[in-house]
Amino acid sequence: MRRRVFLTSIGGAAAITAAGFGAPLAGADVAELRLGLGKRVVFISDLHLHGVRRLDLPPYDLLLIGGDTYDGETPSLDVVVETLRRLPGPKVAVLGNHEHWSRGSSP
Repeated sequence: MRRRVFLTSIGGAAAITAAGFGAPLAGADVAELRLGLGKRVVFISDLHLHGVRRLDLPPYDLLLIGGDTYDGETPSLDVVVETLRRLPGPKVAVLGNHEHWSRGSSP
């Protein structure tokens, strides 16, 4: 039961959403949803990692990445890999529409 509540909550609203860059990201939302599970999950999406110098996130036990990590302006997959590699802890990611649209021109 606890697992179902956890997964449903993540799918519906995400435990925490946050994204921070070297320059402020217009329209970035930060929300916290307490599930009482003793774990902290951060959900981020639409990073479009080209020219990102820093990604500041709150402490977490699991990082969920909801797609659009790169797009047609991302110089190489190395930018994405190195940025995500520097983030601590376990990460789970899915592809977004920009990865799909950019597959011929991006990493």
